[in-house]
Amino acid sequence: MDEWKSGPDDLPPECDITYIADVKGAGGARLYFMPPGKQTNTFSMEATDDGAADEYYGTRHEFYYILGGEFTMYWGKDISSIQEGTANKLLLKAGDLGHWPPGWKYSAKTLVRCQEHFSGA
Repeated sequence: MDEWKSGPDDLPPECDITYIADVKGAGGARLYFMPPGKQTNTFSMEATDDGAADEYYGTRHEFYYILGGEFTMYWGKDISSIQEGTANKLLLKAGDLGHWPPGWKYSAKTLVRCQEHFSGA
């Protein structure tokens, strides 16, 4: 735990991130804390960057294990429907594991204070 690095996340404000481990070329493991009602920036894991999302990760997989709280994950191709909450969606609660495959844009919004562990590869 001494090697973990914690602090505020730049996107979105009022959220905290803890970096647990990084494996070069394979991704990493993080803890993320979001207050109620916050929505993440929109991130793309599509094959090409069309410039619409706030962040572009490239083709990768992400996994979220929810430690506490609830959030809704939105995904699709249309950035405005994701940000407005009218895109495809999935509610995740404490104990749930979510997998976000490449090929889509994503954003998560908390319903209650959320603690999640996520990793990407």
